[in-house]
Amino acid sequence: MKAKFFNRFKKKEKDAKTPKSKKKKIIFTLVFIIMAFSTPFIIWGSLQLALGTHMPITVVASGSMEPNLYEGDLVFLKGKDPEDIKNGTEFDLLGDIIVFNTNGVWVTSVRYPVIHRVIDKRNNSGTWEFWTKGDNNPGEDGYWVPEEKIIGVVCGVIPKIGWIKLWFERSSGLMILVFIALLILIISIIWDVIKDKDEEKEEDGIKVKHDTKNQLENDNFEGIAK
Repeated sequence: MKAKFFNRFKKKEKDAKTPKSKKKKIIFTLVFIIMAFSTPFIIWGSLQLALGTHMPITVVASGSMEPNLYEGDLVFLKGKDPEDIKNGTEFDLLGDIIVFNTNGVWVTSVRYPVIHRVIDKRNNSGTWEFWTKGDNNPGEDGYWVPEEKIIGVVCGVIPKIGWIKLWFERSSGLMILVFIALLILIISIIWDVIKDKDEEKEEDGIKVKHDTKNQLENDNFEGIAK
């Protein structure tokens, strides 16, 4: 009876470690990886739809808009009809702060989208154009920005949090961290699979030993009973 109870207990313990549970563990890990990489894209897409621009978030990359915006500030952008973009002057600072690409506008384009204030606007043959200036710059930008170059209008700010993004971009740290994280996850999955196989072999070996021992005990018990 003792041997049968022991065998039944070992069977239940082994059932708890079935291949199905191992597959579930691997599937859960893969789902976690997919969710970790897809969540930022889902959030980004949701913000694009909500704010009406293909770039709803960007980071201030210079001090040209101080003291209203500082380098490293994270800014939220919204799409706005060019006709409704608010005009101002370099003195009253009442114009909208716009974000625009400089390719084809400035003689020398810059790497990041420019975040400057509108200090004048005009309608040139049906196309709105904007004259801009950084609040902290001594002079105006010197180029009319056509409406198709505008990414959005600043509608919100989170101070300094954008320094993380700037550091990653300037040091290539983001790609390194993503690669390391992905490598660790892949190694973890492979390690789990190998470990499970080794445990299976070990359990099978133990089971064979116990079965042999139990069989011998049963044989001895039957021999004594006779």
